[in-house]
Amino acid sequence: MTTETTTYGIKDVLLEQFKTEATAFVKALDGIDDEVFETAPSGGGHSPAWHALHIAEWTRLLLSDLAGEPAGGTFGFLGWEDQAWVKKLTGPTEATEQDGKPIVMYVLNRTFSQIGVALSALASDRFTPDAKLRTPIGERPLIASVTGTVRHIAYHRGQVKIGQVHG
Repeated sequence: MTTETTTYGIKDVLLEQFKTEATAFVKALDGIDDEVFETAPSGGGHSPAWHALHIAEWTRLLLSDLAGEPAGGTFGFLGWEDQAWVKKLTGPTEATEQDGKPIVMYVLNRTFSQIGVALSALASDRFTPDAKLRTPIGERPLIASVTGTVRHIAYHRGQVKIGQVHG
C-alpha cells in the first residue's frame, strides 16, 4: 500500500495569499457606488479608481515576467510621477480613472487573473531565495516581489476603506 504525500510549500502559501488579498481588494472596490468610483475623497487622497489602476499597474510591472510578458511597455498610476525613473516608464495605459468602474475593474480583475494563473503554473522549485524576475525597473527577487505585491494590495485596500469612511 502506497500513500501519497501532498506538500504545501512556499509557492502554495504565496499563491493563497495573493488570491486572498486580490479577492479582498476587489470586494472592497465592488462595494463602492459607480457614481463615486472616480472621485477622490474630500479629505484628500486618491479615488478608488486610481487605487485600482495603481495596483493593476504595479502588479503588472513587478510580476508580468511570470506571465511571459516582456519587461518593457508603458505604465501609469505608479505614484512618484515627478521622479525620472517613473517618467521613463510613463505612457498610455489601458484604462483611466474616468473610464468608469466596469472598465477599471475589468483591467484589475484581468491583471489579477493573469498573474494568478502564471503563479499557479510556475514550478514549485522555482521559488528559491535566489530566483529573480525581470522587470522594467531591473531584476527583482521572485519571492520578495510576490510578498511585496500582496502587502501593497493590502495597503491600498486600507486606503480605499479609509476613503469610504472619511470621503
